[in-house]
Amino acid sequence: FPSHDSELLERQGMSGYKLAKITGLSQSLIAAWVTQDKRPLAMSIENAQKVARALNLTLDQLYKALTK
Repeated sequence: FPSHDSELLERQGMSGYKLAKITGLSQSLIAAWVTQDKRPLAMSIENAQKVARALNLTLDQLYKALTK
């Protein structure tokens, strides 16, 4: 996630570790998105749905947050 998206995690009371546990995604993958080693918009639709659900967002809201 771009830096403002790590703020999104914080606003949701979510750490990368907690997001990984809730979604079942690896902590290293979440960390790569947060540090921009991987582009979050390149995540699969399945992973995007898991992340959106964990953050109580729709896919549209998640997309908008990632493209700010």
